[in-house]
Amino acid sequence: MTTTHDHFHIGLPKGTISYKSYTLIRSFLNKDVHKTRLHYFDKRTNIHFYLLKQRDIPKLVHDGTIDIGITSTEWIREKGYPALIVKDVGWCNTRLSLLAHKTTPFPNNHQSFSCVTEFPTIARDFFASKGYTNISIEQISGSTEGLVPYVYSCAIDCVETGKTIQRHELVEKDVIFISRTVVIVKNEMKKKELERILQLLLNKV
Repeated sequence: MTTTHDHFHIGLPKGTISYKSYTLIRSFLNKDVHKTRLHYFDKRTNIHFYLLKQRDIPKLVHDGTIDIGITSTEWIREKGYPALIVKDVGWCNTRLSLLAHKTTPFPNNHQSFSCVTEFPTIARDFFASKGYTNISIEQISGSTEGLVPYVYSCAIDCVETGKTIQRHELVEKDVIFISRTVVIVKNEMKKKELERILQLLLNKV
Protein backbone atom coordinates (compact mmCIF):
# COMPACT_ATOMS: atom_id res chain seq x y z
CA MET A 1 0.00 0.00 0.00
CA THR A 2 1.12 3.55 -0.65
CA THR A 3 -0.65 5.04 2.37
CA THR A 4 2.64 6.38 3.76
CA HIS A 5 2.65 9.36 6.11
CA ASP A 6 -1.16 9.12 6.41
CA HIS A 7 -1.68 10.15 2.79
CA PHE A 8 -4.30 8.33 0.74
CA HIS A 9 -4.68 7.99 -3.01
CA ILE A 10 -7.99 7.69 -4.86
CA GLY A 11 -8.34 7.15 -8.61
CA LEU A 12 -11.42 8.63 -10.29
CA PRO A 13 -12.62 8.26 -13.90
CA LYS A 14 -11.93 10.94 -16.48
CA GLY A 15 -13.73 11.09 -19.81
CA THR A 16 -17.48 11.06 -20.29
CA ILE A 17 -18.33 10.77 -16.59
CA SER A 18 -15.57 13.05 -15.30
CA TYR A 19 -18.22 15.54 -14.18
CA LYS A 20 -19.19 12.98 -11.53
CA SER A 21 -15.57 12.82 -10.41
CA TYR A 22 -15.29 16.62 -10.18
CA THR A 23 -18.53 16.77 -8.18
CA LEU A 24 -17.09 14.28 -5.72
CA ILE A 25 -13.83 16.21 -5.44
CA ARG A 26 -15.73 19.46 -4.84
CA SER A 27 -17.62 17.79 -2.00
CA PHE A 28 -14.30 17.15 -0.26
CA LEU A 29 -12.61 20.47 -1.04
CA ASN A 30 -15.76 22.58 -0.50
CA LYS A 31 -14.81 24.82 -3.43
CA ASP A 32 -14.85 24.89 -7.22
CA VAL A 33 -12.09 22.96 -8.94
CA HIS A 34 -10.24 23.68 -12.18
CA LYS A 35 -11.29 20.97 -14.60
CA THR A 36 -8.00 21.19 -16.48
CA ARG A 37 -6.15 19.53 -13.58
CA LEU A 38 -5.69 15.80 -13.13
CA HIS A 39 -4.63 15.89 -9.45
CA TYR A 40 -6.23 17.46 -6.40
CA PHE A 41 -5.27 17.30 -2.72
CA ASP A 42 -7.55 17.71 0.28
CA LYS A 43 -5.41 18.95 3.17
CA ARG A 44 -8.06 18.20 5.79
CA THR A 45 -8.20 14.48 5.01
CA ASN A 46 -4.79 14.03 3.31
CA ILE A 47 -6.52 12.50 0.31
CA HIS A 48 -5.01 12.78 -3.17
CA PHE A 49 -7.50 12.53 -6.03
CA TYR A 50 -6.32 11.52 -9.53
CA LEU A 51 -8.33 11.71 -12.76
CA LEU A 52 -7.43 8.55 -14.68
CA LYS A 53 -8.52 6.43 -17.61
CA GLN A 54 -10.91 3.79 -16.31
CA ARG A 55 -8.95 1.00 -17.98
CA ASP A 56 -5.89 1.80 -15.82
CA ILE A 57 -7.61 1.92 -12.44
CA PRO A 58 -7.95 -1.85 -11.74
CA LYS A 59 -4.20 -2.39 -12.18
CA LEU A 60 -3.27 0.65 -10.11
CA VAL A 61 -5.48 -0.58 -7.26
CA HIS A 62 -4.13 -4.12 -7.58
CA ASP A 63 -0.51 -2.91 -7.53
CA GLY A 64 -1.15 -0.66 -4.51
CA THR A 65 -0.26 2.48 -6.45
CA ILE A 66 -3.62 3.91 -5.45
CA ASP A 67 -5.67 2.80 -2.45
CA ILE A 68 -9.22 3.15 -3.77
CA GLY A 69 -10.59 3.40 -7.30
CA ILE A 70 -13.86 4.10 -9.06
CA THR A 71 -14.13 2.38 -12.43
CA SER A 72 -16.44 0.39 -14.71
CA THR A 73 -16.92 -3.32 -14.30
CA GLU A 74 -16.04 -4.08 -17.92
CA TRP A 75 -12.49 -2.93 -17.23
CA ILE A 76 -12.25 -5.07 -14.10
CA ARG A 77 -13.32 -8.06 -16.16
CA GLU A 78 -11.10 -7.19 -19.14
CA LYS A 79 -7.94 -6.60 -17.12
CA GLY A 80 -8.45 -9.61 -14.86
CA TYR A 81 -7.06 -8.07 -11.67
CA PRO A 82 -8.81 -9.29 -8.52
CA ALA A 83 -10.53 -6.49 -6.64
CA LEU A 84 -13.12 -6.12 -3.92
CA ILE A 85 -16.20 -4.24 -5.15
CA VAL A 86 -17.59 -2.29 -2.18
CA LYS A 87 -20.29 -0.15 -3.79
CA ASP A 88 -22.16 0.44 -7.05
CA VAL A 89 -22.23 4.23 -7.43
CA GLY A 90 -24.61 4.32 -10.39
CA TRP A 91 -22.58 6.79 -12.42
CA CYS A 92 -23.33 5.26 -15.81
CA ASN A 93 -25.90 3.14 -17.60
CA THR A 94 -24.04 1.25 -20.29
CA ARG A 95 -23.86 -2.24 -21.69
CA LEU A 96 -21.15 -4.10 -23.55
CA SER A 97 -22.63 -5.39 -26.80
CA LEU A 98 -21.82 -7.22 -30.00
CA LEU A 99 -22.43 -4.76 -32.86
CA ALA A 100 -22.92 -5.43 -36.58
CA HIS A 101 -24.44 -3.60 -39.54
CA LYS A 102 -28.21 -3.84 -39.61
CA THR A 103 -28.29 -5.35 -43.12
CA THR A 104 -25.55 -7.91 -42.54
CA PRO A 105 -26.56 -11.33 -41.21
CA PHE A 106 -24.21 -12.36 -38.48
CA PRO A 107 -21.90 -15.22 -39.55
CA ASN A 108 -22.57 -18.70 -38.27
CA ASN A 109 -19.86 -20.53 -36.35
CA HIS A 110 -18.53 -22.13 -39.54
CA GLN A 111 -17.73 -18.82 -41.25
CA SER A 112 -14.62 -16.74 -40.79
CA PHE A 113 -15.14 -13.17 -39.64
CA SER A 114 -13.36 -10.34 -37.85
CA CYS A 115 -14.12 -8.28 -34.76
CA VAL A 116 -12.69 -4.96 -33.61
CA THR A 117 -12.81 -4.02 -29.93
CA GLU A 118 -11.18 -2.38 -26.92
CA PHE A 119 -11.88 -5.58 -25.00
CA PRO A 120 -10.01 -8.52 -26.58
CA THR A 121 -10.15 -10.73 -23.47
CA ILE A 122 -13.91 -10.32 -23.13
CA ALA A 123 -14.31 -10.82 -26.89
CA ARG A 124 -12.34 -14.09 -26.90
CA ASP A 125 -14.33 -15.42 -23.95
CA PHE A 126 -17.63 -14.41 -25.53
CA PHE A 127 -16.98 -15.98 -28.92
CA ALA A 128 -15.62 -19.14 -27.31
CA SER A 129 -18.82 -19.45 -25.24
CA LYS A 130 -20.85 -19.21 -28.47
CA GLY A 131 -18.76 -21.79 -30.30
CA TYR A 132 -17.18 -19.38 -32.79
CA THR A 133 -13.68 -20.52 -33.70
CA ASN A 134 -12.94 -18.82 -37.04
CA ILE A 135 -12.70 -15.34 -35.54
CA SER A 136 -9.97 -12.72 -35.88
CA ILE A 137 -9.95 -10.13 -33.07
CA GLU A 138 -8.27 -6.74 -33.49
CA GLN A 139 -7.73 -4.41 -30.53
CA ILE A 140 -7.96 -0.63 -30.91
CA SER A 141 -8.62 2.17 -28.43
CA GLY A 142 -12.27 2.98 -29.12
CA SER A 143 -14.27 4.47 -32.02
CA THR A 144 -14.94 1.03 -33.41
CA GLU A 145 -18.35 1.86 -34.88
CA GLY A 146 -17.03 3.53 -38.02
CA LEU A 147 -15.03 0.47 -39.03
CA VAL A 148 -18.04 -1.88 -39.29
CA PRO A 149 -18.80 -3.37 -41.80
CA TYR A 150 -16.25 -1.84 -44.17
CA VAL A 151 -13.11 -3.10 -42.42
CA TYR A 152 -14.40 -5.52 -39.77
CA SER A 153 -17.43 -7.80 -39.65
CA CYS A 154 -18.46 -6.68 -36.18
CA ALA A 155 -17.41 -4.85 -33.03
CA ILE A 156 -17.70 -5.34 -29.30
CA ASP A 157 -18.11 -2.00 -27.59
CA CYS A 158 -19.98 -0.08 -24.91
CA VAL A 159 -23.42 1.28 -25.71
CA GLU A 160 -25.14 3.94 -23.62
CA THR A 161 -27.86 5.85 -25.47
CA GLY A 162 -27.50 3.93 -28.74
CA LYS A 163 -27.26 7.13 -30.80
CA THR A 164 -23.75 6.43 -32.09
CA ILE A 165 -24.60 2.97 -33.39
CA GLN A 166 -27.80 4.31 -34.96
CA ARG A 167 -25.82 6.95 -36.86
CA HIS A 168 -23.63 4.18 -38.27
CA GLU A 169 -26.59 1.88 -39.03
CA LEU A 170 -25.42 -0.74 -36.56
CA VAL A 171 -27.54 -2.91 -34.29
CA GLU A 172 -26.87 -4.85 -31.10
CA LYS A 173 -26.71 -8.52 -32.01
CA ASP A 174 -26.10 -9.55 -28.42
CA VAL A 175 -25.68 -7.87 -25.02
CA ILE A 176 -22.67 -9.40 -23.32
CA PHE A 177 -23.21 -7.79 -19.94
CA ILE A 178 -24.50 -4.68 -18.20
CA SER A 179 -21.73 -2.40 -17.00
CA ARG A 180 -21.69 -0.72 -13.60
CA THR A 181 -19.50 1.99 -12.10
CA VAL A 182 -18.14 0.74 -8.79
CA VAL A 183 -15.80 1.55 -5.93
CA ILE A 184 -12.97 -0.98 -5.66
CA VAL A 185 -10.17 -1.73 -3.22
CA LYS A 186 -7.61 -4.49 -2.90
CA ASN A 187 -9.00 -7.68 -1.41
CA GLU A 188 -6.61 -7.50 1.53
CA MET A 189 -7.26 -3.92 2.63
CA LYS A 190 -6.29 -4.05 6.33
CA LYS A 191 -5.34 -0.57 7.56
CA LYS A 192 -8.00 0.85 9.86
CA GLU A 193 -7.29 4.44 8.79
CA LEU A 194 -7.84 3.46 5.17
CA GLU A 195 -11.15 1.88 6.16
CA ARG A 196 -12.15 5.24 7.64
CA ILE A 197 -11.23 7.03 4.39
CA LEU A 198 -13.19 4.45 2.41
CA GLN A 199 -16.26 5.01 4.56
CA LEU A 200 -15.89 8.78 4.14
CA LEU A 201 -15.81 8.30 0.36
CA LEU A 202 -18.79 5.92 0.37
CA ASN A 203 -20.86 8.48 2.27
CA LYS A 204 -20.30 10.99 -0.54
CA VAL A 205 -20.94 8.90 -3.67
